[in-house]
Amino acid sequence: MTERFPVSEEQLNQYQQDGFLIVDHLFDAEEMSSVLGADSFDYVVSMSMLEHTPHPWKLVRECYQVLRPGGILYLSVPWMYPYHGVDGEDFWRFSVPCL
Repeated sequence: MTERFPVSEEQLNQYQQDGFLIVDHLFDAEEMSSVLGADSFDYVVSMSMLEHTPHPWKLVRECYQVLRPGGILYLSVPWMYPYHGVDGEDFWRFSVPCL
C-alpha cells in the first residue's frame, strides 16, 4: 500500500472475489520499473490514465524504462472530457504540442 494508491492486499483480494477487479499486478505506475524490471516488454499501453498521475513525466519515463529496445508505447489521453477524478485525482489535460 502506498499513500497515493491506498489499496491493501486484503482489499484487492476482496475486489477480485467480488468480481470487480481483475488485475495481474498492482503497483504505483510511477515506480513500475522497480516492480517489472527494465527492458521487460515489447508493448506498453496506457489509455486515459496519464491525467490521473500527479507526475505524468515520471510515468512516461517508466514506460520507456520497461520497454525493450525498439518497443512500442501506445498512449492515449482525453482532451475535451469533463473532470472525472476520484478524490481530486484528475490532474491534467494534454494538448498536441504538450505530448
